[in-house]
Amino acid sequence: MPIERPDRFDQRDLFIDVRLEALIDGEPIDFTGRRYFSIGFFREGIGFGITDVKIEVNTSLQPIIEITFMDLYGNTMFGGQYNEKNVDYSSFFRWPPPKFLFTFKGYLGRPVTWMLNLKQYDINFISKTGHYELKATFVPNQWGFFADIPFLYLLAAKRLRMNKGKSQDEAMSIFDLIKIGKQVEIKTEETTKKFDVILKKIGSMQSDMVGALTHSKLVSFGEIIIGQVGGQTIQGFKEIEIGNIMDGQILDPVDVDRLQIAANATGTSFGVKSLEDIALFSDRNLMNQFLLSKVKIDRRNGQYYYYSLERFKALPNNVREAEKSRVVNELQNNIVNINEEIQASVYDSTKTELSQTTIGEVFRQIAKDTAYIMGRILEAGFRGNSNDNKNTNGFTDRYDRRNLQQSDSRPSIIGQYYPLTEENGSEVPAMNGFGITDPGCEMDFVNEFISAVIEGIAKDLMADEQLSGAISDDKLTARISNIEALSKNPYRANYESITENIIARSGILAFMVRSNDCNLPGDYGNGTIVYDGEIYYGKSPLPTDQDGDVENIVAAAREDAKNITDTMLGGIPSENILQLRSFVDFFDKLLTPNGEDFLNSEGKNAEFLEDKLTDDVTIPLDVSILDYKVIMKLPNGSKAEDFNTQEKINQAIANKTLDPNDCRTVRSVFAEVIQGPSQIKNFINIDYLSSRMLVNNGLIYAFPHNADDEYFFVAYEGADARARKEALNAKTDYEYQNENAETFLGNPNNIKDNPRPTGLVEISRYYDDKSENALLRVKKFNEAVTSGLVLDYRKLRLNGFDFNNHQAIGSALGDDILFPNNGSNITQTQLPPSMDSLLWKKQVVPETYNIPQEEMRFNISASENLLYEVAYHKDEDDDIPVTRLVFGPFLKGTKSKNQRVFLKTICSEIKKKIDDLAIQQQETISRVLGKADEQKKIIYKQFHSLFHQWNTIAYKDNVSSEGTINGSSLPENGIGIANDLEDLYGGGKGTQEDRHKDLNSIDIKEVQNLPDPTFVYDYPLQRIREMNGPSLSTIDVRNSIINLDPLFKPDANTTVLNMLYNLCNKNNFLFIPIPGYAGYLNVKDVYKPYVGQAETRIRNFFHVLFMPTPESRSMISNKTNTGALTMHDSDLQRNIKGDAISVQFGATDNNIVKNVSVSTRDNKVTAESIINLQRLTDKEDHNKTVTTDCSMLNVMAGRSYVSRVDTLGNAQIYPMQFYFLEKMPLFDGLYQIMKVEHSITPNNMNTTFEGIRMRFNSEYMSIPPITLDGMQRLLEERPRNTQDTDNVVANADGIPFDPSKQAGEGELSDGQNVEGVRANGTENSQQVILLPYIKQAQQSSRLTNMGDAGPIVDNIGPDGRIADKGGIIQCMNHFIEDILEPFAKYFKERDPDLFKKWHITSAARKYKAGGKTTSQHLRGQAVDSSIVFSNQAEGLMNNHKLFNYIMDFYAANPSLEYGQILLETKSTAGRPQIWIHWSYRRIGENYKQRLRFVNDAKLIGARMNTERGGPQVNKIASLEEARMKNLLG
Repeated sequence: MPIERPDRFDQRDLFIDVRLEALIDGEPIDFTGRRYFSIGFFREGIGFGITDVKIEVNTSLQPIIEITFMDLYGNTMFGGQYNEKNVDYSSFFRWPPPKFLFTFKGYLGRPVTWMLNLKQYDINFISKTGHYELKATFVPNQWGFFADIPFLYLLAAKRLRMNKGKSQDEAMSIFDLIKIGKQVEIKTEETTKKFDVILKKIGSMQSDMVGALTHSKLVSFGEIIIGQVGGQTIQGFKEIEIGNIMDGQILDPVDVDRLQIAANATGTSFGVKSLEDIALFSDRNLMNQFLLSKVKIDRRNGQYYYYSLERFKALPNNVREAEKSRVVNELQNNIVNINEEIQASVYDSTKTELSQTTIGEVFRQIAKDTAYIMGRILEAGFRGNSNDNKNTNGFTDRYDRRNLQQSDSRPSIIGQYYPLTEENGSEVPAMNGFGITDPGCEMDFVNEFISAVIEGIAKDLMADEQLSGAISDDKLTARISNIEALSKNPYRANYESITENIIARSGILAFMVRSNDCNLPGDYGNGTIVYDGEIYYGKSPLPTDQDGDVENIVAAAREDAKNITDTMLGGIPSENILQLRSFVDFFDKLLTPNGEDFLNSEGKNAEFLEDKLTDDVTIPLDVSILDYKVIMKLPNGSKAEDFNTQEKINQAIANKTLDPNDCRTVRSVFAEVIQGPSQIKNFINIDYLSSRMLVNNGLIYAFPHNADDEYFFVAYEGADARARKEALNAKTDYEYQNENAETFLGNPNNIKDNPRPTGLVEISRYYDDKSENALLRVKKFNEAVTSGLVLDYRKLRLNGFDFNNHQAIGSALGDDILFPNNGSNITQTQLPPSMDSLLWKKQVVPETYNIPQEEMRFNISASENLLYEVAYHKDEDDDIPVTRLVFGPFLKGTKSKNQRVFLKTICSEIKKKIDDLAIQQQETISRVLGKADEQKKIIYKQFHSLFHQWNTIAYKDNVSSEGTINGSSLPENGIGIANDLEDLYGGGKGTQEDRHKDLNSIDIKEVQNLPDPTFVYDYPLQRIREMNGPSLSTIDVRNSIINLDPLFKPDANTTVLNMLYNLCNKNNFLFIPIPGYAGYLNVKDVYKPYVGQAETRIRNFFHVLFMPTPESRSMISNKTNTGALTMHDSDLQRNIKGDAISVQFGATDNNIVKNVSVSTRDNKVTAESIINLQRLTDKEDHNKTVTTDCSMLNVMAGRSYVSRVDTLGNAQIYPMQFYFLEKMPLFDGLYQIMKVEHSITPNNMNTTFEGIRMRFNSEYMSIPPITLDGMQRLLEERPRNTQDTDNVVANADGIPFDPSKQAGEGELSDGQNVEGVRANGTENSQQVILLPYIKQAQQSSRLTNMGDAGPIVDNIGPDGRIADKGGIIQCMNHFIEDILEPFAKYFKERDPDLFKKWHITSAARKYKAGGKTTSQHLRGQAVDSSIVFSNQAEGLMNNHKLFNYIMDFYAANPSLEYGQILLETKSTAGRPQIWIHWSYRRIGENYKQRLRFVNDAKLIGARMNTERGGPQVNKIASLEEARMKNLLG
């Protein structure tokens, strides 16, 4: 690494220089009239000059430049008549101020030029000398306005862009990213919650094993934690088994005696088998050590597993502690794997959203929004003082009053842009005669801005606040029927979705469910009802017939209204929210609360419906119903009683005293929904308003046939069944879980006469239950199937189906439904008598029950996870003879009345929500902008200040080819400034002109050629050294995943710069605005007197730095050297990739560094201080933090090492540069500059810089930021289960998989075709390892290769990789370690003679073209073996014995698993073959399937067959008995 060290120099070359230029109206003028000048009090004949300069550049703050001027003659106040150049210096301090170029040079190093803006100044008269002193404060020109724009102003950005013709996507603002960030937060919480239980279990074992087993009872003896969550296997997780040690393994007799004595002495009782008592009378740490020694990890026990407590206690404490640490470390490794699994799962479910919420994207959007708002403010100001506006309003200049008539009443103004005038002692907008209200001018823009902010508050700010404590809008809060339990929320944030769902769901609830509890539809249970949290059987405190209970429907409607959240309503455009308000207001004004009739204009019963309703759905509705008018707005001065009948309304319209547009009819409201872009338009005709089929939430709703007074059920299997058990979105779901799930209505102990289950009935749970009730449950299910009362959930779900294709619907349903093309209603004659295709048709036949063959048609295995529940009730309405209706609000009967009650109630609820939101919106507006009557004045005055402070950024600099600025220019009338600034601060994404660059991906020398301005993102320890490993060498800091919490609750006083600081601070970042020097990272010649020309190129940078403040324990072992640098480490530091400055205060020839001080500073945590803190406090290295964004990197309180260096003045020293502190024992090392101060006075300049010491040696560098790239790599290392093993899915051709088809030899069941598990961690062996016993089997070497194909290689199928080499080897090693090795030992000990004849015939196989890709042999998860034989009878007998030994082995080891064990026979060319196929996988589900195969096909009827999940152990007693009982076939 090049290190800049001091060189000899001539003292005569040391000089300092300062100059300040102003660009006024595009022309450069020097204060002195000369190009350069040395600092002095004044020049002869001028009397004006700089006397003092103070500069501070610090992290996360604006650079501040304070310059003091002496004005001897008052030139800045009275003009420039007293100087030789006759320059009017007051013009430089006029308001608005000009843009300034500030160049300064120290004794050493290059001169630098900054672009500044004058922030404020004060002028004082100094009486002692008679001169004026002017103190001015400057800030960077390009970044300073970030500190003046309130963050909440950005609420207006989206609407302002859309007003200029941009689409909603093009107009995206930071508040859209905030919404995305909150969605990520919700998904993250939902994902991590799934891992809570397993983390608590392992964490409790780590911290206090005794407490985990006794007090919290988070774990129990004999428990096995396998590392699966939600069907996903945690990669790298090692199985944990807590030994079942209560039976004699804890206590020896001497323990009992000792503890009994101790108990007697204290007067307490002692129970020998009470772990609590044992812990009470024993040393807690000893008990934790002992109990942890009883934990098996990865099915391996420790050295002291079989020790009794007394024997274990006799061990030295360091041995016991080492055993405890071994287990604790293994548990910690599992926690690390769980946390990585959480990260991978979170990333997998949110990677699209996360890509929009990285630090690069968030800062880009904030910068674009801020620049756009600033640009629009400037555009309006320039437009107001433009020539066009001057001509329109009759003045040549807003200041120039010479051309005005004496009668002109226009007042004197303050400022030409956003002009103000005085009124009653206050400054107010100059409204009269200055054109500020003209289109595009100042006040006109203020009005547009306020409207945009109000919309932003409604759509973004309020929605964000509501979302902070809300669940995702995708989640179904309350379902109206059981069949939608697995569906998402059907309502979406748009008018069409909400209105369509209200209409459709009103019919479903009223005609099919008819209950506020979808678990008890209709009058389900003959009087059984849930009331006040209690289940009543036949003793209901409420009416038993819920159909006639209005309050029941009202409650159901209110529950469904909960699905329409405030955030959803807040996301609807303002014009559409008014449309929705009108829709719900219509039904609220139309219907009576009890649904009996219509209301009139006075809100009274209109007595209208009684004789208008019909019971014939084959004819159109009465026209008077469809044309019934509801007055939405009364004419001014009129009374409701003037229009309380339809006749009066019609007469008023005819007399033109009532505008027909102020009325809405039933026909017009329904037509707007039904004939719009909805699915229900295919099922409901506007003239009939009735239907026998609906589609809602992706599900078909229809009664399959005309059964009278029947309850229909719905059956789920596989993954659907598992998911249904977890879906709790109805109020009584919790009450029906667990024990209630097996309860049938009526007498729970007698279900013979009552087939109605409450909640979910899991048929698969009763296979091993020999009780009468278990059999009856299965038989009741079969009876319901036979009666056609069980719906198949998969058939109800037609995702993505084209419901506009009527014939296709009929074909899909298996029914010849011909929808009328003329749009008339679907009559009963057009529906088939039965829609059998919706029904479940498979009966359940458990093997353990003696059910006659004729009763069964299908066989469902228990492991397929079959369950069912009630769906809805078909009850004939006495008033409507026509059957199978699911929709009809204006027909006779209770169900139609119920539908009207539902519509009335839900619309009233939504109307109230909308009105409440409007009130909240107004309150929020007042909080952000002030009271309504003050808003315009306040905003206008703020814009006045912003314009006059920052109008200079609108000027485009005229830059020469050498980079010199030769004046600047303004777009005509200010047009296009906003778009130009937006591009300037956030444009060019993905191009060479990208304004957001990753500093680590470009050469430092190229920084000076980056566009101006540019955000640069830096990870300095990566920038200066090539880091080890792909995960560290390719970090793009822009892709860092950050926590957006600071964005969620901004207040009115938070500026954009405040927000950037809060985001950085939350996520371990810093930022430094660099005000103009292009070479700020270049330290070349930093110690040389520079006599050449100043750098003319101006480049402004916003440097965003990731700070290495990590949780060091994850990277550093306890043995890490934390003292001074070794010689080796020092050499490493000097070989970093990049430049650094040498600071040698103790050198004998030092004549540059004036002073060095080193100290510690609290709460500035660095990697160095973390290591030293760890050395003192961290003994076990097991507190790993889950990290999903950069804020979670643990920033601990500590002391950082800070050095402060005073040197000769040097303008080239900048923050972010590195320096070596040398010649200072204990404190030497690498530091990074964080703060620089310059003090310049006449003939003197001093530079002081501070740096934080960086830990940088051979063992440790830094924890990197968490980035999208790193998460993607983690996800690739931890592949998701792409297909659920029990889920029934369609293949690529859309053909449903047939669950009745069984897997063949060595196949993954259910058509699963998952890539092999990748080898990782400590298991990443490069070869199959034969353990001692399995190695003794004949031809055991076959386990290490692919048979005739040779060594194990990747298996590539026709569709890509099946399994990689590492995964195959790992799976085979798992099989050997877990199963084959212990079985070989077991087999040899019991039958050594037969063991000698045991041959391994096949293991891993190479894929052959045309073969099946599902074989477990291809993955190293299957082994074939056989007992050699001389004839077929001997072979069958001996392999039958092998089969029984395998069954005995599993009986002795019930925790072990298998996938398939197949006894296979085959005859090839007359030669018999007999072998046993055996499969197993450690990671993934093992199905415990035993089958008899003959000639590669399952032998149907072989009684040894047990399909998936059958009894685990069932050996064949003898060959003869097997043949007699047809066990083998």
